[in-house]
Amino acid sequence: MANKNYTIMFLPHAEANFKKFQISKNRVIIIFSSLILFLGVTLYIFYNFFIFRTQLADYNQIKAKEAEWAKIATTYWSRIDSAVNKMNNYNSKINLLMSNLNYMGGGIGGEEEHGKGDQRIDLFSSILNDLKQDRANEFLTDFEMKLNQFEKEEDFFDHGYKNVSKIYQEMNEIVLQMPSICPADGFISSRFGYRKDPFTGKRSMHRGLDISNMRPNVPVIATADGTVILAGRDGGFGKTVVINHPFTNFR
Repeated sequence: MANKNYTIMFLPHAEANFKKFQISKNRVIIIFSSLILFLGVTLYIFYNFFIFRTQLADYNQIKAKEAEWAKIATTYWSRIDSAVNKMNNYNSKINLLMSNLNYMGGGIGGEEEHGKGDQRIDLFSSILNDLKQDRANEFLTDFEMKLNQFEKEEDFFDHGYKNVSKIYQEMNEIVLQMPSICPADGFISSRFGYRKDPFTGKRSMHRGLDISNMRPNVPVIATADGTVILAGRDGGFGKTVVINHPFTNFR
């Protein structure tokens, strides 16, 4: 069967000679197919470029938020470390004073041999710096009363250390459970905040972040430490993975 040809004619004006040329049906099909392919490739490139720009903006936003949380965490670590150092320093001073009290024995109000009392008071005064020698016994008496008061408070220092340790653990849990990465590739189709509800059509609070992706089998990863409380189908939501981050109240 012979190939069909199409004749195309150009008529510039009435007096001029017209021009014509023929083109085969197969060539027309090839040209239109090439145009469709070119348009398809162009649309695909623009779509992926749009997805890339959207993901890049979201990535930069997440990195900025992550840097902000890291700065806050660093500030808390610094404050906690400072508190621990102060407590350790205070504990060392108490131990040093206790050792000096043991060294001085029962010298408060008692009679001492010549030379030994001056030596012990000088040792104690070197710790207290500006404390005058004639007030040493008065200071020791007052210190002994305060020490007895401290001893009556059960596990005074141990309680302080436990509180600091608890703060460390809670801060560590908060940092580990704070979402810091994007759970899946795609673009954000609905952000956190008020929006038109897709089911009721009314304005309502959207307590989440919707990420859309038309490609199948896109992996979903955990954004932070947490507990998987659901992995399966959930009604109209379809395949669902729910991860609970209890310290940060995120899901």
